[in-house]
Amino acid sequence: MSRTEPQTGRDVTTRAGFWSRARPLLLIVSLCVAAFAPVLTADWVQWDDDRNFTEHWAWRGLSLDHLAWMFTTFHMGHYQPLSWLSLGIDWTVFGLDARGFHATNLAIHGFTTVAFWFVARRVLALATASTVEPHAVEIGATCAAAFFAVHPLRVESVAWITERRDVLGGLFFVLAVGAWVRHATSLSSHRRLWYAATFVFALLSLLSKASAIVLPAVFVVLDVWPLRRAKLASARWLLEKLPFLALSCLFGFLAMRAQLAADSAVVAIDRHGMADRLVQAAYSLAFYLGKTVWPTDLVPIRELPASLFEARFLVPAMSAVVLTAILFAFRRRHPAFLAAWIAYAVILSPTSGVAQAGPQLVADRYSYFSTLPFALLVGGFVMWIARRNRLGARVATAVLSIGLAVLTNSQSEAWRNTRTLWEHTLGVDPDSSVARHNLGSWILVHGASEVDPVRRTAQLMEARDHFEHGLIVTQRPQFDIGLGLVAGQLADLDPAHATELRREALERIERGVRAGEALGRVETAWRFQLGAALLGVGRNADARRELAIVVRAWPDNPQGHRVLALACAAEHDWTDAAHHVELALRVQETDALLWLRLGTFRARAGQVDEARVALERALDLTRVNPAFPGVAELASGELKALPKKRSP
Repeated sequence: MSRTEPQTGRDVTTRAGFWSRARPLLLIVSLCVAAFAPVLTADWVQWDDDRNFTEHWAWRGLSLDHLAWMFTTFHMGHYQPLSWLSLGIDWTVFGLDARGFHATNLAIHGFTTVAFWFVARRVLALATASTVEPHAVEIGATCAAAFFAVHPLRVESVAWITERRDVLGGLFFVLAVGAWVRHATSLSSHRRLWYAATFVFALLSLLSKASAIVLPAVFVVLDVWPLRRAKLASARWLLEKLPFLALSCLFGFLAMRAQLAADSAVVAIDRHGMADRLVQAAYSLAFYLGKTVWPTDLVPIRELPASLFEARFLVPAMSAVVLTAILFAFRRRHPAFLAAWIAYAVILSPTSGVAQAGPQLVADRYSYFSTLPFALLVGGFVMWIARRNRLGARVATAVLSIGLAVLTNSQSEAWRNTRTLWEHTLGVDPDSSVARHNLGSWILVHGASEVDPVRRTAQLMEARDHFEHGLIVTQRPQFDIGLGLVAGQLADLDPAHATELRREALERIERGVRAGEALGRVETAWRFQLGAALLGVGRNADARRELAIVVRAWPDNPQGHRVLALACAAEHDWTDAAHHVELALRVQETDALLWLRLGTFRARAGQVDEARVALERALDLTRVNPAFPGVAELASGELKALPKKRSP
């Protein structure tokens, strides 16, 4: 057995055997894998996975160009180069098989859990004023790590590939906190090494996700309790935080730049006033505490309401304020509770709503970093039990961990695919406009391969129902655009009414885009749909103008170039049409249809040799991949129509 010195957290007598240390970690990791098992066979979801991964190409690889993009892009409102790098590595191994990405997310979460066990073990020892038996500390640390690892609030961060930044940033966040505690409690000869390690881990966390900008404040809280270092010479105590503060300022600036570069991600102060933001921040403190205690009805989006000055928001917000006052009043008798609460508020602050970005009021993923102090409190309570009844503490840990794991397993099932995710959300909140829109859009996209016109029509009607329900709840532009897309696809199934349906499609999409312009928020995807609808009714010049805006915003997305090429061809601008096909081929170089179009457009432009090369490439691809019906016949016909090669 060993004894733990409370002021340093170091073992001062004989260390326990390796197995006694490894056993709780193996049990926690095994429980974690079992809890998140449904994630390992899950698919991508239409909840930013499409715009980040399945419809986006710039991250797919590890070349110098890919790396330059990763370290300079603000794609989707985030600066996260290390997260992009990890995703690029996954792509080189797994391609677009979502299961590999999910496995990586879960593996990183497992490493974070192990790191947190060591941090919890040291912090719990430090928080106890008297000597504590090591078995009590280790049982408390095991409970804290398990509580963090398999709590249902973790599901969104682990199961959502887009949130790779959460799990990766969380790993380095925990390592930075652990290194700081070691720096503060080590002998002077080792402090510099641990200080440097803290800086490196903080940098890596910030390169993964900007939420780590709060680390300097977290270090201050730790120094007050449980490290009790606030009485050090003030100059030294403050100066050692300055490098971390500089890092936070730099990455805070980059995070704001990234948000401003997104499609109107930052909500303007005139639309969401400071009073609303303060209520939202206080409400979020109560919300995550409540969901930590009672983790039910978890959904990926809780939308920002028109007004927060309602009892359902004000009562929890005031409760958080009152709780803060109570904890402050009892700070001398129970300093751990106030320290944990302040650390929680500090970590949550960037996503609390004060700097509102996006449509969410609160989101489960924001608990990944912020509720770590709650896990330590739970571990501390179990440690207190273990000092009196070791068996009782172990039973409590097992019951709590298994119960949470069962809930997490059930919640993970909701993230299997887009349909299960949004149907689960609608089961909790039938009026969720985001769920209605995303489910309707997914039905549109994934039903396009249905060849039976009856079943395809039924799918379009289902999508239309979701969009119409969304319009009843809220007059958001995307529902008009969705209804326009439904009308456009119905036109392909109903030739007798095709002209009328395409006009309806254009009217709906134009209405949505104009409404977005009035709100100051027009997504590039909306303009793309408008350009395609204009092309569908023969307004080729207007289509070309809208699509030119699209390709400037989406230079690496081939879809804009594909449709713009058709608009150019409709105006007999064969050279420009061929140019945009070539830009699309940079990404989709094995697409036989694109090579056919390139050859056709080059032929129309009188570029016979270039046309012949492109058409022969189209034929070669059809021999390798039969997924392009009709392309071989068309390419052969175009080749025959070309002038014969002159004899040398």
